[in-house]
Amino acid sequence: MTVDLDSSLRMLHAKRAELLNQVDAIDTALAALASAGITVVNAPEPQPEAADEVTSPVVPTRIKARRVLSDEHRQACNRRQAHGTS
Repeated sequence: MTVDLDSSLRMLHAKRAELLNQVDAIDTALAALASAGITVVNAPEPQPEAADEVTSPVVPTRIKARRVLSDEHRQACNRRQAHGTS
């Protein structure tokens, strides 16, 4: 099984950008409420800005292929089970 790391990275960067846009929209809405004199009840404390760059290198992980029995081996196992032997 082959994993396309480039497409995974592109997808994750796109999702990150989308989430950052949502956070910016929330910050803008909160700032608008604050400037209008409206206080937000039970609002979480603002979090410090996240770094735009990844601080640790991405290390690819090799994933072992799933072990699958051949048809011949599977049939032999089924025959053993049908006869009550192990």
